[in-house]
Amino acid sequence: MKNKINFLQELGNNIREQRKLKKVNQEDFAKHANIGRRHYGFIERGEVNVSVVHLAKISLALGVSINLLLPTNFSLIDLLEGYDVATLKRTQSKIVAGKKRKVPASNSAE
Repeated sequence: MKNKINFLQELGNNIREQRKLKKVNQEDFAKHANIGRRHYGFIERGEVNVSVVHLAKISLALGVSINLLLPTNFSLIDLLEGYDVATLKRTQSKIVAGKKRKVPASNSAE
């Protein structure tokens, strides 16, 4: 859980840093990004999970790539601390194996 919290805090710090570079206060930026001011504050402090939609809104409002906002020193496994990683890896293997199988051509008469 600690890794997830650290990830969210670093993400929030990266967002705050980019916002400050634009010289915009939190309230005005939240309006510009069409996110509630209170929720936006939680995001910058790393207190909530950020949805992909909110991350896209923030990225667009800042005029930067989402990649610039994401922390770079975390692996997916680190973020899954506390989850059953072995089960997740087995599921991933099944998905990858399914993609390697050839899909038969359909016999549709057109």
